[in-house]
Amino acid sequence: MRIFKIKILIPAAALLLILAIHFFLPACSPPAMSFGDIVISEDIDKESGAPLGTGNEFDINTNKIVATVSYSGVKGADKWAFKWINKDSNETVLDISREFNSGKPGSFFQGTVSSDIYSSDQSKIIAPGEYLVEFYFNGLLVKTSGFIITKPQSDIIEALLSDEIDQFGRPLNPATDFKPHNTVYLSVKLDFAIAGNVIKALWKNSSQQIIDQAASEIKTDYYDNSYLWFALPLKDKKYGISPGFYNVDVFLNDLLYKSIKFEVLKADPPVFNEENLYINELFGFSVNIPDNWAYEEKTENNALYLQLIPDIETPALFFIASSAAAPLQPYDEFVKTDSEALAELNGLQFIEGKKRQYMLKNTYPTTEFIRNYKDSGGNNCVIVYSITEYNSNALVLNIFIKDKAYDKFAETAYAGIINSFSADLN
Repeated sequence: MRIFKIKILIPAAALLLILAIHFFLPACSPPAMSFGDIVISEDIDKESGAPLGTGNEFDINTNKIVATVSYSGVKGADKWAFKWINKDSNETVLDISREFNSGKPGSFFQGTVSSDIYSSDQSKIIAPGEYLVEFYFNGLLVKTSGFIITKPQSDIIEALLSDEIDQFGRPLNPATDFKPHNTVYLSVKLDFAIAGNVIKALWKNSSQQIIDQAASEIKTDYYDNSYLWFALPLKDKKYGISPGFYNVDVFLNDLLYKSIKFEVLKADPPVFNEENLYINELFGFSVNIPDNWAYEEKTENNALYLQLIPDIETPALFFIASSAAAPLQPYDEFVKTDSEALAELNGLQFIEGKKRQYMLKNTYPTTEFIRNYKDSGGNNCVIVYSITEYNSNALVLNIFIKDKAYDKFAETAYAGIINSFSADLN
């Protein structure tokens, strides 16, 4: 059964509310009483008190809103007040009142007064919505203004696959390779989860046929990072999932965000935790063999032939050979001849060949040949040779992959064996 849920990762922020009064200048004679309009801004200049970043519409990343009123002809004992109201919720966010200058109650003043709301943490927000700001003088409403904190759009930050998630839907083990008994989790991280947006996942096989799909419409606004997740249980027989390659397409409101490829493995990749070391003193080398693997060994015509036997049944064959290097040279011709014989025996059609030279982890230079084929059913097959020279000898690691579903299995074994090669037996 597919599963999809959404949870908020971090609780919504609370607002911290503060107020400030700027430049109270005593007048020489009683001036006429007057009040300027309420100016809404993102901040004020600390020295002049002038509003900075004025406007009436701000985005969700604005963490401070200031309301400023200029005045003239008021007494120190007179009172001013600001009232901030969230019109969407009809909630009074701030209602604060102060005397203009309690230290000089009979004197006249002119200047500016301001009040602000802000978030103490930049990861928190001022809730989106429409706000009303009222300015009062001695209890009488004299000025009003308003502003809007715009609601953000939902955007996907990332989408990851894993075989395990936590309670919030966060991926614990991001991966693109899965065992047949795993559940593949798709974790979609959103910057904001805004009601009305729809996240959809289409699970597809290698032929791009849909094997499952699920969609989740966000019902409640969350103004912070959050995760939404989907799940594909591989062992559920109704999906008909077999080893091979798959992908999941992630959509936000029917717009494709990303297509993520993943592989369902035929078997667990081989491991090298135990010391399963093969040593041949006659040919002067050693290699590690995957845990629980066996081998069959024979020597003829001054050459060693070693067939490695995995601990499970697999359509991938592994061989090691060692002999004097000279009879195998040039290596290009040796690889061509040997691979063609193997291909003819298995009814394969040659597609292309690649060659590269690189240094093993143990600092031995090696030459790698990759020969790609198709069988009679059109399936891809690969024959790989890795040839490493040492002490006038050549070690050949040969792998024949009959089923591309075993690529990861074969690659893990190949890398572990060849990188463990050593000609130092002391």
